[in-house]
Amino acid sequence: MNIFVLAIVGFVIFKILSNLSGQSNQNQEKENIPELSEYKLRRSLMTSNERIFFETLKKTYGSKYDIYPQMHLGAIFEPVERWKNWGQLSRLNKKVDFLIYNRQFQTPILGIELDDRSHSTNDKTIQRDKFVEALFASHQIPLVRFNNGSYNQEDLEKRINLSH
Repeated sequence: MNIFVLAIVGFVIFKILSNLSGQSNQNQEKENIPELSEYKLRRSLMTSNERIFFETLKKTYGSKYDIYPQMHLGAIFEPVERWKNWGQLSRLNKKVDFLIYNRQFQTPILGIELDDRSHSTNDKTIQRDKFVEALFASHQIPLVRFNNGSYNQEDLEKRINLSH
């Protein structure tokens, strides 16, 4: 009988330890998930000025070109050696307000930025703008800047040359 009791006690201890181990793995999995209460849903993809500009862009060019708002630079460009230099990849963690694409080939042909006051006064924003301008220029993609809120359809047609 002694052996039978020892076997049962051993089995119970084994089950208890197995359950504790499983709970610890579940706790570790939960710890790897970011705290979701730290995030909220954006009210809109674009600001009100960007939405107005987007509607004007669509009216002016939407029949011939695809127009994408809030384009992440990482969707347009990538480092030459993508998996070797995470610093270069992280520099692409920025957006351009609008990108006009060739509808047939889905290649970018023009970027558009709407600039508020921070683009001329904030040093970090000024450096970001210089990087974005140089990146677009190095790939022969024009980048056109508009002052936020000061544009109309005629102004768009004058400043945006889409002879592609």
